[in-house]
Amino acid sequence: MILALERAEVDEDVLSQCRGEYVPGASAIACVNPGIYHWRQLGTRSLNGVIGDASTASAEKGERLLEAIAAKVAGALRAPALWDTPI
Repeated sequence: MILALERAEVDEDVLSQCRGEYVPGASAIACVNPGIYHWRQLGTRSLNGVIGDASTASAEKGERLLEAIAAKVAGALRAPALWDTPI
């Protein structure tokens, strides 16, 4: 996604070295899309600050991810449970 937004900030020569395992356990907001999470520090989700394999990144993939995320966030913001359910 950063390649899509700020390509100049990415050193593409090191992307092949950037890999990290996902640490499960972040809690989703009850009654809302399970892909929407409470904010947590990246260190609680990844031991080295990377989730996945950055060598597969591209600006085009980042654009598609941003579009999908924007649609899901918009849907979550329209869900009454987001505003009615205590967290």
